[in-house]
Amino acid sequence: MKNFKSLFLLLVSVLVSSAALTSCNSDTEDYSIPYDKQMYYQSVMSGSYSGKLFFLQGHDRTEAKLDTIGEPSQSSWRVGSQDSSLVIRNFPINRLDSAINVPSSDNTSDANTLRELRTAISQLSPQDVKCKYYVPGTDVVSTTSYGFYVNPYAIEKQVAFGGELHKVYFFFYNNYYGGRFDFSERYFRFNVVLGAIQIDNSKSYDYTSPYFRRIYIICNDK
Repeated sequence: MKNFKSLFLLLVSVLVSSAALTSCNSDTEDYSIPYDKQMYYQSVMSGSYSGKLFFLQGHDRTEAKLDTIGEPSQSSWRVGSQDSSLVIRNFPINRLDSAINVPSSDNTSDANTLRELRTAISQLSPQDVKCKYYVPGTDVVSTTSYGFYVNPYAIEKQVAFGGELHKVYFFFYNNYYGGRFDFSERYFRFNVVLGAIQIDNSKSYDYTSPYFRRIYIICNDK
């Protein structure tokens, strides 16, 4: 795997930022930001950034190890000021097919459906992914950087497989993964994680399913 050690360290650093954010949710930390201060932070962070998207997947259900998925994708993201929006441009949805993990020996109806879905996802075109971001507390603000959460909206796609047209939803974790903005160098990086795939409004697959692997996406502008 190309430069896996550096990539793993990058993921760890972003997850450390996320862990710091999670630690805000205690009675001893200040995790509420006044509106005017939130607007100030966002005005500093706003702008357009370009970089790479790195895709990783859990090695097993305990996720003690992560594997890179192919080469990184070129991308860019726009960070808004007044509306707390973050838009990842030309997000390669087709790469989320790796979330579906079906053993070759499994010939159940569920497995066969997911194989067809995986193939259909692999053919999807890129699209913009809308997110919201915010700085959750003053304890993740320093003289050189801000920590923040990123909450992606679910992606809804019309996908044809199994001889029918289905609505497929891709859900990401919210209020758990985030990133760091170093304002001295305008270095903006963050991490989002695919948490579940749902077919129509019924069948859903998440980390509890043996057919699903979480996909970690690192957005890095360096």
